[in-house]
Amino acid sequence: MRECCPDGGEFPIAVVKNECARQARLLIVCSSFPDLFRRFHEASASVSRTRAALLLLFTTLALLPGATVAQPQEQDAPLRVLLLHSFQRELPFSANFENGFEEALKEEGRPYTLYVEALDAARFGGPAHMEATVAYLSEKYAATPVDVVIANSRPAGDLLASAPGLLPEARRVFANGPRADAEVQAPDEGLLIHATFAYGESLLEVMRLAAPDTLYVVGDTSDASGRARVGRFQEAVEEMELEIPVEYLLDQPLPALLERVSGLPPGAAVYELGVFKDGGDRVLRPIQVTRRLADAASVPVFSYWKAAGTGAVGGLVLSAGELGRLTGQTVLDGPSTGAVETAGLSYIYDWQALERWGLTDAGFPPEATFLNRMPGLWEAYPRQVIAALVVGALLLGLSIMLFAAIVARRQRERELEDSEMRFRGMADNLPQLAWMARPDGWIFWFNERWHAFTGATLEQMQGWGWKSVHHPDHVDRVVTNIQHSWDTGEPWEDTFPLRGADGSYRWFLSRARPVRDAAGGVKLWFGTNTDITEQMQAEEALRESEERLVAIVEQLSEGLVIFDSEGQAVHWNPAALEMHGFSRTDERLRTVPDLAEVFEFRALEDGEVVSPADWIVPRVLRGETIRNFEARLIRPDTGWERIFSYSGSLVHNGKGEMLVVLVIADVTERRQTEERQRLLMREVDHRAKNALAVVLSVVKLTKADTIEAFKSAIEGRVSALARTHNLLAQSRWDEVELDVVIREELRPYTEGEMSGRVTLSGPPILVRPGGVQPLTMVIHELTTNAAKYGALSVDAGRLDIHWNLDGDGNLSLTWNEIGAPSVKVPERIGFGSTLIQSTVTSQLGGTIEQQWRPDGLHCAMRLSEGTARRASPETAEMPRRNGTPHLPSSGTTKAARVLVVEDEPLIAARIVDDLRQAGYQPVGPAASLKAALAKARSEQDLHAALVDINLNGEESWPVIDVLRERGVPFSFATGYTGVSEQVPTGPVLEKPFSTDQLMEMLKRLLVGPRSPGGGAPAA
Repeated sequence: MRECCPDGGEFPIAVVKNECARQARLLIVCSSFPDLFRRFHEASASVSRTRAALLLLFTTLALLPGATVAQPQEQDAPLRVLLLHSFQRELPFSANFENGFEEALKEEGRPYTLYVEALDAARFGGPAHMEATVAYLSEKYAATPVDVVIANSRPAGDLLASAPGLLPEARRVFANGPRADAEVQAPDEGLLIHATFAYGESLLEVMRLAAPDTLYVVGDTSDASGRARVGRFQEAVEEMELEIPVEYLLDQPLPALLERVSGLPPGAAVYELGVFKDGGDRVLRPIQVTRRLADAASVPVFSYWKAAGTGAVGGLVLSAGELGRLTGQTVLDGPSTGAVETAGLSYIYDWQALERWGLTDAGFPPEATFLNRMPGLWEAYPRQVIAALVVGALLLGLSIMLFAAIVARRQRERELEDSEMRFRGMADNLPQLAWMARPDGWIFWFNERWHAFTGATLEQMQGWGWKSVHHPDHVDRVVTNIQHSWDTGEPWEDTFPLRGADGSYRWFLSRARPVRDAAGGVKLWFGTNTDITEQMQAEEALRESEERLVAIVEQLSEGLVIFDSEGQAVHWNPAALEMHGFSRTDERLRTVPDLAEVFEFRALEDGEVVSPADWIVPRVLRGETIRNFEARLIRPDTGWERIFSYSGSLVHNGKGEMLVVLVIADVTERRQTEERQRLLMREVDHRAKNALAVVLSVVKLTKADTIEAFKSAIEGRVSALARTHNLLAQSRWDEVELDVVIREELRPYTEGEMSGRVTLSGPPILVRPGGVQPLTMVIHELTTNAAKYGALSVDAGRLDIHWNLDGDGNLSLTWNEIGAPSVKVPERIGFGSTLIQSTVTSQLGGTIEQQWRPDGLHCAMRLSEGTARRASPETAEMPRRNGTPHLPSSGTTKAARVLVVEDEPLIAARIVDDLRQAGYQPVGPAASLKAALAKARSEQDLHAALVDINLNGEESWPVIDVLRERGVPFSFATGYTGVSEQVPTGPVLEKPFSTDQLMEMLKRLLVGPRSPGGGAPAA
């Protein structure tokens, strides 16, 4: 916009393109802003073909189709136009100009007055003539001011430039001057380059832009000017040494030329030179030829004529820049600077043609002008454009933002719908049960697996219907937890049972996650239920197994220690802690080096100290497997010492970690026991040999008047030796209580009917193992003599035995018989007396004094300090052990059938012989389990049974079961010690036993009420 109206009015100017008319150009001049838009609306609503006189360039006139000039507010006032040119009016250029301009004004329908001043160019030679001309024009047009002055020549332009005050009320337009700044309008089709004489540079631009395969040159050589142009072009072609063919289409009639260019091959280009004639002398306007060439050609057309880009046949066209000068007086700021630089180039490109030929991306000179692009309004209306741009930008921005928001929202909605569809498709193929719910928790969809498992329809399950398949014990908790997630938007996870279609419940791990929209709100919930029944069962079984394993490990009597791959202890069970005297928090439990600071690890064989690097754990970590390796562990600071058995191996836990499992057993007592057993075996071997030697000596030294007396003596002494053996066996070949030794020999007189005849007194005394047998033999011989000749041989006789330890640890024992028959000193010393004397003095290292008093024998013995010792209070309070079971006295039952089960032939023969001599009927003997079972089942009228436990390696318990079923009383006859404690319902006759003991057992079995188990009668 230019605010330069002399009367203060506003003349905004707009150049717009009317889309309703393909060739229309609207050039609107209005007196006010409202009138501008009114005219613009009217022009846009119709296609006006009016031509307006708008542009003058150098010596060529042309008309632009579709140009419209809006009239000022005074529509009836004539438009006064003054044309100044330096050509003669008779010249075709001047005539065409005037005729075309008048035609345009007439076609517009507005009254006009055209003034023409044809100035003689030859007379514009100096300033004086200029001044005269100005004075002339000022005087002539002072009374009739004009609206527009158009200078149609360089001299006329210089005239106006040198006289800015000429006709101050007029609006002037200068063309063809240094300040022309033409913004041209051009045809819609074709491509035009306007070059002024510089053919080489122009041609280079053509080659660069179009890069044609063949260049066709059209022109006219009928006059000198045309021939000169063609000649200069050919020189330029030769100088450039073009590598493409150049064909010249010269001096051809226009119709033929148009037909020729319409059939050019693709890739060609046309360069137009010169002025064409209509076949006679009449020169055609260059723009006419250029336009028709551009319309007819199938390839780009380049024009030599600069004026060819200013319009088309039919009218005069002014550029927008020139029209700006038309409406103001401040365009010219000084006189003309001189002649035009004819050597320069002016490039004018038809943008529509560039688009047509795909050349819009080519590089263009900075001074290039582009035609047929949307005309800019900035130059004419800067303020309105700025305001419109600001408002438009705001509206456009808001519209774009709104549109983008709508598009984005719709896109998100579509994406959400697509996502939901994908969710559903995926969920239907999940191995889990799946469902979707609204933000408020209303479940509206379940996958197929849910319906298959529950057997329920969507109508039954949707909403809150799913609660019907939950277990009553869990449903309230589930509802509370999931409602919390729906209220807060937090993810949900829970474990509970669901009822299947078959009515059974299975456990599920259930999860739900919110699906959120772009704003972060919950769009829906997606949940799954994963069947973990088997997993829970497996985990429960594993947990129980682990608990059992932990319980077992914690209750093991063996120690168990676990080390990791670095040798760090990770677990000690209680037994291991107790073995080593540690607590769980003890810092010394961590590593082998820590333990080495407390203990010494010694080999059993040589007692050498083992370095920590060779302890069990490092050896196992090196790949060894240790089995029952025994070593001695010692604490040098306390003297604590134990023997441990170690077993260790590498294992891998469920996490893939390597662990050392070390099992420790305390074998100290076992090793000590084994050592004692070795010593005991040597002692037993020694004592057995001694016993055999003693028996042999007894047999050899015993004298008797009859066989029966000899047998009785031998039997009694051997039985005493057997009882001694039993006592030592029961005490594990350790010390035996003196009271027990004496009572064993005097059992017939300390129990039963004669229990009141013997009195025993003295403190608790323990007889050492080496003294038990000799002392037993002494007591046996004294008891035998008392039973035969002394106080125990008569009913009124009594026996007092007393013992004690003196201050030196010597055992003193007195034997007093009272009420014996008249006693005489033996005429000779028998074997018994000799045995007593030699045993006390030699084996027991003591002394003995015997006094034959009238009422009985008084014997005082003093045994050495190594024979016995006083028992400790704990030992004294222990129950006394008896070598044989209680055998009550009773009568005898003759002719009873007694089953004998014994695998040793000599013992079996002796038992059978004793039974027969006593009047019993022996059945057997049965030497095997099979034979014993047969007789126990088949023999009739069995009254009792004597059963050996071990029958050639087989135990006789099945025989006992048969006897119990039949109610036959039985007794074990065995050499095993302590069997009576293992078999409380059956009496035991321990081997070796005498005939008297056998008879006593039979009387016990056959007399009195029987025990419930079928054994001996209850005592």
